[in-house]
Amino acid sequence: MHIENGAGSFYDRIAGLYDVTFKFNGYGRSLEKYLRKHLPPLSRGARILDAGCGTGLLTLSLLKAVKRPVEITAVDLSASSLMTAQKAVSENL
Repeated sequence: MHIENGAGSFYDRIAGLYDVTFKFNGYGRSLEKYLRKHLPPLSRGARILDAGCGTGLLTLSLLKAVKRPVEITAVDLSASSLMTAQKAVSENL
């Protein structure tokens, strides 16, 4: 339990910087492009678990790449990262 709290606290502190860094270097766009090319076809309503979702970069890339209604459950140890992910997804839907 102590390790989980430590990891969550660390990512709580860097959540904003982490997100900006990956957006600035184009990681999100590259990931979305990769997923569109290599992700197998998913049926409507498919369920996806994004464990360790962080600030939601993969979550957003999945939503954009799939282009159909799917259910993505995103979880993370960092409450700050989850809040950033929720905001990013709601702003990009």
